[in-house]
Amino acid sequence: MDDSTQLVKLMETARLTKPADEPSTSQSHDTKLRPSALESSVLKNVPVDLILEINKHLPPASKQVLALSCRPMHFTLGSQHYKQLKERSHAFELLTLLAREKPDHIACYHCHKYHSISEARRMGHDSDRVESPCGANDQYLHGNFTFTIFQMAMKCYSQSVGYTDLLRSISHQSTWYCIGQNYLHHLTIVPKITQGSMIIRAQVVLVKSSARPFRRHIYYKLNICPHISLIWDTRSDAIGFVQGGQLPGSDPEVHVNGPGVTNKCFYCHTDYSVEYHTPAENIQAACITRWRDIGGGLSPLDKQFRNHVNRNYQSFDPNRESVWDKFEETRDPAFVAMNIIPRQEMDGIVNEFCRSAGLRRDERSSEMMEI
Repeated sequence: MDDSTQLVKLMETARLTKPADEPSTSQSHDTKLRPSALESSVLKNVPVDLILEINKHLPPASKQVLALSCRPMHFTLGSQHYKQLKERSHAFELLTLLAREKPDHIACYHCHKYHSISEARRMGHDSDRVESPCGANDQYLHGNFTFTIFQMAMKCYSQSVGYTDLLRSISHQSTWYCIGQNYLHHLTIVPKITQGSMIIRAQVVLVKSSARPFRRHIYYKLNICPHISLIWDTRSDAIGFVQGGQLPGSDPEVHVNGPGVTNKCFYCHTDYSVEYHTPAENIQAACITRWRDIGGGLSPLDKQFRNHVNRNYQSFDPNRESVWDKFEETRDPAFVAMNIIPRQEMDGIVNEFCRSAGLRRDERSSEMMEI
């Protein structure tokens, strides 16, 4: 039985009343204490014909909510509007409107049910009891991200309720060494909610050594967003960018970031920077930082969110605001993203690379250079 059928049956059941000779004491008591919703509404003096005309112009989900607002409205408008819940988006919009009365729950687009924020661990991608597709992740964001957790965090934020644990569940850090190509990949992902939006900062540090050349020529690709990909040419050691993630027909040109963060994708709310550094002798590092503003978590169909996860869903906006400064809370033109990484953590990344690459003492400096 689908949700619309259940709602119809519920409303039809609500019409049944007890016979006049069998009054309910509790029902009479409630009637005296609770004023009629219509009596306290501006719609009380509106003619029925006008209410019906207004109802014609409402979105499908709003029609359902108006019919559910009180018994007189339900008797006037009937239950025929529930049959319009054929599209998934309409049913989700109805559940979202009703969720305003459930401060500790969110409406799920995938299963059309309410999920308790207190059971957020069951919705995480790393949970043993992940409820697919409610806990499904997205390839263009990262493995720990689920839209359900995103919704929960944004609802807690809107209610000024603690959401630190929810943000922590979609944070991530990992390090791996590519034996075949002699480079190390270090990834750190930190989400932050600011000005009504969630921004996800992802930093990738690529470390290599001139003492351990690449064994063969490859193109290393890193998706900045669905519309731009970074291409690292291991032969020429050049870093370039291509549209749509396609490999270039020729070697990419060397990309050097100017002062400050000036790069942005105009199809989605993504800012990015590429910075180079020599943390130790014979060791080179590239730091690629991305800031993604994925919106307020209203719906998976939200345009701002869809632009981050669907390459074909594009909305060109050359005048959009920058994202990185909202996350970092600075407009310093000399801002250097690599300085976000603590010195101790950077030393650990380089030491892990040296250990994995098997560099001898004469192949690396004994003293780290200043970042």
